[in-house]
Amino acid sequence: MPDSIGNLQNLTSLDLSDNNLKSLPDSIGELQNLTSLSLSENDLKWLPESIKKLAPTLRELNLRYNPISNNKSARKKIKSWLPNTKIDW
Repeated sequence: MPDSIGNLQNLTSLDLSDNNLKSLPDSIGELQNLTSLSLSENDLKWLPESIKKLAPTLRELNLRYNPISNNKSARKKIKSWLPNTKIDW
């Protein structure tokens, strides 16, 4: 995924499911109007810390079928970054 994704600041919903993604650029945190982010069925083992910038607006995050879903410490950290977000593991 290009780092320029962060330029799409008016984006409210983003579905990147089933794309064999192994990582996300730090610029994902610049999508400050994002309310829904689907990342299911990828190969994500971790999310960039910049994702916590989405906490004020992000309401739904889908991480199903990613290695990160089985990592208890990663789950705990992400939930602390996004306390008001419904996360599907």
